Amino acid sequence: MQIQGPLKFSVAAAGDASAGYELFLDFSEAFRQMDLAGQVAEFRNYLNYMTELLITSDLDEHNRQGMLVAQQIAEQLLPHVEKGELELDETINIHVRPGSPQVSLVDLVRQAQE
Repeated sequence: MQIQGPLKFSVAAAGDASAGYELFLDFSEAFRQMDLAGQVAEFRNYLNYMTELLITSDLDEHNRQGMLVAQQIAEQLLPHVEKGELELDETINIHVRPGSPQVSLVDLVRQAQE
């Protein structure tokens, strides 16, 4: 499932399979071009959109878990977006260990790219 919004998720293997995965988060070009007030409004709308998808979409448990992880990441970023503290041109890198709940987000991103 592709989630439209200011964040773009991508994934890569972190060395060997036992090392887990790397999640990469980038802000969309359109988001980076907005002023701070526009970015805050867009990011809040994005969080509301994900909440609505989780409530109304017929997701299997695996995809629901991936969406929840994406939502939690966005919720953690919101205060920093609100304060303009993030370098929006830089990629955020998150290491995911094998067997962690975030692996479902990795799978969700892979499905969206196929």
